[in-house]
Amino acid sequence: MNWKQIIRIISFSLVLILVFVALSDVFETEDTLIAQRYNLFKTFSPGMIDAVYIGTSAVDRYFITAKAYDDYGMAVYDVSSDSMPAYAYLPLVKEVLRYQQPKLFIFDVRPFITSPSATTSMANARKVIDTLDFFSPGRFEMIFRTAKHLHGLEPDTYGFIQPGLLFTFISDHGEWDEDDFSIVNQPVSKYLGYHLSTTTATGAETLKASVYAEEMNALNEANEGYLLELITFAREKNLNILFVDNPHYVDEAKSSVTDTIFCLLEDEDIPYLNLNTDEIIAQYFNRKKDFYNQGHVNYNGAVKFTDLFAKWLHENYDFPDHREDSAYAEWNGVYNKIQKQVKKLRDKNKK
Repeated sequence: MNWKQIIRIISFSLVLILVFVALSDVFETEDTLIAQRYNLFKTFSPGMIDAVYIGTSAVDRYFITAKAYDDYGMAVYDVSSDSMPAYAYLPLVKEVLRYQQPKLFIFDVRPFITSPSATTSMANARKVIDTLDFFSPGRFEMIFRTAKHLHGLEPDTYGFIQPGLLFTFISDHGEWDEDDFSIVNQPVSKYLGYHLSTTTATGAETLKASVYAEEMNALNEANEGYLLELITFAREKNLNILFVDNPHYVDEAKSSVTDTIFCLLEDEDIPYLNLNTDEIIAQYFNRKKDFYNQGHVNYNGAVKFTDLFAKWLHENYDFPDHREDSAYAEWNGVYNKIQKQVKKLRDKNKK
């Protein structure tokens, strides 16, 4: 093989890669709620964000960034996606650090409690992978970790290399939840990441009493590894971290694992906040009016959760008050827009 042939092969390979990248860009899901939330985060000037709240829908349905800002002037932003897998946390933290240096990272504990099936893991991982910048380090790490995780669950089905994770157009998006492909009522980018829909605004379901275990059960081995490596990374980078469990129904099995997670965090001297107790729910929430299903609060509950959690953050962390800072001009009035939209949705629901 001569040099001309080598150059042709290299040139052809580069063109092929560019075609694949272009096709992936065409199929990129910029209009998903998750993509909107993340893309807005990237627009904030360095140093604007005090804390980042990473996790599942248990974050964006619960914490109203605009309300916490209105009440205390704190800038705590949700970086979440529905059913985010535990192994996504570390690469996402690294992605956040490319844009901001938050004083605090807040983590939702739910992904560490259960290990989803391979099919579910693939779909949930894609929600994050397809949102991140194509050539970002975090995206490539997320792809590698997802392929490794899937191979560990079903080695005969999933190999170490998964081209469908790298190039968006190869994989079928049918695994995604239908709502993830449409803007639900209003873009979350308009509401600083908060997920407001007809369901969260008008839905209500009585929250059942959780069943708490008398004994602890072992944490899933893979999830324990993901949790420990996250803690190790935070220590190496001198990051302040906090784990939170918020109000929702748990059965005996999940309760037993949650207790194990809290014990592990305590042994590692990592702060955590357990807001999912009967005492807290009885004191601050209405089981009949504040939840739209057994796993999520509705808008009423989100207001109460934000009141409770933002106050706790204000009392325990020295976040500056940004309300008079011109850099946050676009944050002013956002909560008022949310309130108006809730009223509009509720009035429409009455007809």
